[in-house]
Amino acid sequence: MKKNNRNTLNFKVTVFLFAIAIFFHNYLDAQDYHLSFRNDCPHSAKYANVWYFGDYAGLDFNTRPVSVLTNNNSVTQLEGNACISDSNGVYLLSTGGNYRISLWNSSLNTVPNGQNIGGNVSATQSSIIIPQPGDPDIYHIFLVNLPLDLPAYDNGLTHVMVNISSSNPSGEIILRDDTLLDRVSEKITATFHKNGMDVWIIAHLANSDMFYSYKITGEGLQDQPVICQAGTVHSSSTNINQAAGQMKVNPEGNKLALAIYDLGIFELFDFNNESGIISNSITSQPNFPYAYGVEFSANGKYLYASTTNTDYDTTLLSNIFQFDLGNGQQLFNQGVLLSSATGGDYFAALQLATDGKIYISSGNEYVGVIHNPTRLGLECNLNWIDNVSNDGLYLGGRRSKFGLPGFNQSYFLIPNFTYSYNCLTEETHFELVNPTNVDSVSWEFGDGAAGSGFAPSHTFNDPGYYTVHTTEFFNGIGYADSVMININPLPVVEINMGLDTVLLLLGSSVTLDAGAGFQSYQWNDGSAFQTLEVFEEGYYWVVAENENCCLNSDTVFVQRFYMVIPNAFLPVSTGEDKYFQIKDPTNAISDFFIIIYNRLGQEVFESRNKSFQWDGDGCSSGVYYFTLKAILSNGYPYQYNGNVTIIR
Repeated sequence: MKKNNRNTLNFKVTVFLFAIAIFFHNYLDAQDYHLSFRNDCPHSAKYANVWYFGDYAGLDFNTRPVSVLTNNNSVTQLEGNACISDSNGVYLLSTGGNYRISLWNSSLNTVPNGQNIGGNVSATQSSIIIPQPGDPDIYHIFLVNLPLDLPAYDNGLTHVMVNISSSNPSGEIILRDDTLLDRVSEKITATFHKNGMDVWIIAHLANSDMFYSYKITGEGLQDQPVICQAGTVHSSSTNINQAAGQMKVNPEGNKLALAIYDLGIFELFDFNNESGIISNSITSQPNFPYAYGVEFSANGKYLYASTTNTDYDTTLLSNIFQFDLGNGQQLFNQGVLLSSATGGDYFAALQLATDGKIYISSGNEYVGVIHNPTRLGLECNLNWIDNVSNDGLYLGGRRSKFGLPGFNQSYFLIPNFTYSYNCLTEETHFELVNPTNVDSVSWEFGDGAAGSGFAPSHTFNDPGYYTVHTTEFFNGIGYADSVMININPLPVVEINMGLDTVLLLLGSSVTLDAGAGFQSYQWNDGSAFQTLEVFEEGYYWVVAENENCCLNSDTVFVQRFYMVIPNAFLPVSTGEDKYFQIKDPTNAISDFFIIIYNRLGQEVFESRNKSFQWDGDGCSSGVYYFTLKAILSNGYPYQYNGNVTIIR
């Protein structure tokens, strides 16, 4: 609550403030005159929302359900390439090529000097694109070549940097031909550092059991990678196909899985996203010929893996498996075979998407879809919707090949629902990320309230953390999940430390201060600074936004301070001019002291009562001088020197 009352408010002021509230589609609190606003942070996890891949195929995850793109007549690649969008999901860059890899901008034209930038179109994961932390205009591209002992393949892992922005959408190569490693396996993946800002880029040295983890910070790519020895040697010197196969970090950033194609094995490791150390391998038996694809479910409970023959041998089976990570060391001995394909169809690269589903390259006009990858076994619904099987997602006449785009896997740390408007007093909106194969949903909001439906709303009475439980029902089976959400308190906004009234001295100005530490400010005159210099009496308000995108407001009345001080009085009068007295119409003086002197500097009167009345008793006609000192109601000291004439 405010520290001072609002005795000075009147009906016109109330109408004025109410009009402001209507303008912002909100309401006016009639007691404190705080404006209430709808608050929401822009959720920016959309870097992986546009894919271009395969034989001129494209997908757009900015819509629900996903939209198929048919505007791509440029980007094609045999195996895995890379794409990146900005934080709002607007497509920016892709890698791809028929023979050599080029860099393609938002117009699907090559970036100037972006042809043949490195890597190889036949690498399982040929590239990955990483925005530089803290700089939305700088992007790092890492490219993977084949580990062959020929001059054309000398640059194994290379690094390119691009500057691309709204003012330069074509992009500009600012670094290229930067070789990091001479020979690498056909694998690369990425995840956030534990601090949530820096990024780890993970590659594997060929003919070795060495992982190299490179870190990108706000200062760019760091010089020294973290090198770890773990798992199986990728002996590409004897067989290049031992370098093939995908590698992925789980969305949470603490597990890493990979496939070794020619050995027919899958491996799982622990990954320390603070130190970059990879350790504790679990290696399958060589029971998975042509091991190729790996991917984690968004909740990290399941690992999906594929086997496929990249030599187009149509007599060989292509399989896809689910492994339950809860099985520990027995992980790869207790997998579930989800499906098999033959006759030219296959399951190759796997990639989790921001809709919570896993997509599978299949070499035809479809991509396979695991619609519910957080469900156990066949209930994950590979190419099944509402109990009806299908061929997957039709690509509009375009084709997938063996690969899909690779991303920073942390982009897919996706709960089973999203929520928005999470500031106190707001109605918080919930929505399932993936409503496919869901008949109904029950909700428990963590404060004793419950709800139902695919997109319910709920208002929380107190700020804090709440564990929201959902149960999705399909075919009579309930799938329970929970997510902890945070309802943020509104920022405390107090103009001039919470004063109701600020005094404005005659011929001067006063500075209104909304307080430091907010992300943004908006005053009633449109200015956007912490402070506002005021020259006129009136009501002023400010809206401030904190780091959680929560808004709150405060209003203050700027009152012009003045006193009525006569310059003469007549002691013989019968009216108000009988006395020398000072009027305080604004009632702004809280402490008062006046001394009156004659022309010789002798004190003739003093008072500490602002309601004093001096009749000039014992003083002759003439001019007298006074010094007035006061403490105003806002705590400011005030002094005034003047004179008054006695007329007898």
